[in-house]
Amino acid sequence: SGFEVLEGKIDTCANAGLKVTIASQFEFNTRLMLQWIHSLRVRFPEVRMAMGVPGITTQKRLRRISEICEVGSKDLPSLFDAMKRDSTTQGVVSSKELFQRFPELMVIEKAIQDICQAQGPDFIDRDAFARVLAAAAEVEMELGVETSREDRSSSHPSGPSPFTSGQADAASGPASQNSTAASSESIIAAPTDHVLAMAAYCERHQLAPGSLTAHLFPFGSLASTTQYLRDLKASFAVAH
Repeated sequence: SGFEVLEGKIDTCANAGLKVTIASQFEFNTRLMLQWIHSLRVRFPEVRMAMGVPGITTQKRLRRISEICEVGSKDLPSLFDAMKRDSTTQGVVSSKELFQRFPELMVIEKAIQDICQAQGPDFIDRDAFARVLAAAAEVEMELGVETSREDRSSSHPSGPSPFTSGQADAASGPASQNSTAASSESIIAAPTDHVLAMAAYCERHQLAPGSLTAHLFPFGSLASTTQYLRDLKASFAVAH
């Protein structure tokens, strides 16, 4: 299987008396991220995980990063926001819209209705969406459902990354975007959906503290990423 090499490394570390933490690269698609988390938890329940999460930056920069690193980006700034763009309701999506986008989730329709009782049986907000994905991850693994990677970038970068030279946002060819598109690309994107999805997964499976953590890539700047973490911690304290 695809986990054989990883299993060998984990065994080697365990035999040497070392504690193992699996650290990942970043992923824009929260659904794919949760599927991978659940696959690891089932196979290696004793291993801690540190999931890579894109830090605070503009959509424009995230799309550029996706091209360089060949990570799919069609659901930027987040999977939930991508769904909201096509929604007829503000701030939420309907269960009908959810099933149109992901028909395979019909197998957990009852669970989704239970999760969404607070908003009404037909509406899903950002928090509920995170819990839906956490519930779906285990079912999708059992059914062999895999999230599509059709939007993976086809670029083949060579040479040093422009992010190490500060040239990541430099223009590459004639400008062709209209002002509306350019404006949307300047929107600041935060990894809130990733954090909520991981929190929902930890809550659902009652994971011990430290079993699943997020490590943020400071694509915008270290200062903005650090401030985001402070704000996130403060908002969590207020909510609880």
